[in-house]
Amino acid sequence: MSDALQARVAQYQQLLPQVQSRPRHADMPYRLLNDRMRARLQATLDDGSGAYAGPAELIDDLQLILDSLRANRGEHAGGFAVQRLLWRVKTFGFHLARLDVRQESSVHARALATVLGSDVAWDDLDAVGRARLLAPHASGDTPLPKGDDEGNQRLDAVFAALADARARHGGDALGSYIISMAHDRSDVLAVLALARRGGLVDADDTVPLDIAPLFETVDDLKRGTATLRDLLDDPVYRTHLRARGDVQMVMLGYSDSSKDGGIAASRWG
Repeated sequence: MSDALQARVAQYQQLLPQVQSRPRHADMPYRLLNDRMRARLQATLDDGSGAYAGPAELIDDLQLILDSLRANRGEHAGGFAVQRLLWRVKTFGFHLARLDVRQESSVHARALATVLGSDVAWDDLDAVGRARLLAPHASGDTPLPKGDDEGNQRLDAVFAALADARARHGGDALGSYIISMAHDRSDVLAVLALARRGGLVDADDTVPLDIAPLFETVDDLKRGTATLRDLLDDPVYRTHLRARGDVQMVMLGYSDSSKDGGIAASRWG
């Protein structure tokens, strides 16, 4: 076996002194490493000491084993099985599948009206006014006030759960946050502001979340191009999008637009 693999065994014996292998495995470095990798995985599941910080660390361990096998004529002594496992971890990480989240824009609006209503009549503002009001909260310059009502608490719990899922299972655990009945850029900025308040923020003060507006009415489909241009011209959102690789997802609601204006108008829109 490779020197690097034996060094990793020694490192893990220091990291996980409580893990005891069978005495007859004392001179079997691959088994010793596997025992401790299994313990690290269990600690990851339990949020315990010695947990993997993310799937990349497990991938590194598996690659180390595979490299050692290949360098020492062990391709047929487990190498193929390790390669298959490595492919699985690279594909699924610790999360298995990405989680998309969907909420209607009116739920966000009611929550924001509650916490911002003492300063301004939220319901009386137009789209431009709402976007202007939300900008400092969406950018992180001004924290969004907390709310003690059920709507605000439930939204905070959602974003806290997303932050926890990302921390436990890696960034690929989160898919898109879909805004049903999205009408204008204020609906997107609202999600950024609420996500920050809920604790879904990276170490570099960015929100690690892809936000997808869902245009569902015939009118919203007609305004879709203008809405996106307005959104992409917004400096706060543009900063966020740059951190997300400058990729924007948009969803089109065929079902609700058909209910709103009929099948032909829906498809045309």
